[in-house]
Amino acid sequence: MKKLIMLLIAAFIVTGINAQNSKRTSAFNYFKNGKLDKAKEYIDPCITHEKTMNVAKTWYYRGNIYLQIALSKKPEYQSL
Repeated sequence: MKKLIMLLIAAFIVTGINAQNSKRTSAFNYFKNGKLDKAKEYIDPCITHEKTMNVAKTWYYRGNIYLQIALSKKPEYQSL
């Protein structure tokens, strides 16, 4: 029983870490496809999550997304 509980706890921890990594990956994929609003939506939680907030890749993606939003001429992105 103890092993089962420890296994479940480990699974939840790993799932939480992977969830943020997948959000960062989704943000990058939306960015590559030019969907800056969705990219921003996915990258913003990553910068406050304790597992991804200190990862350089998170901040690099966020910087690129925000730069393209700032440079965009599309009205739907200028209000973000």
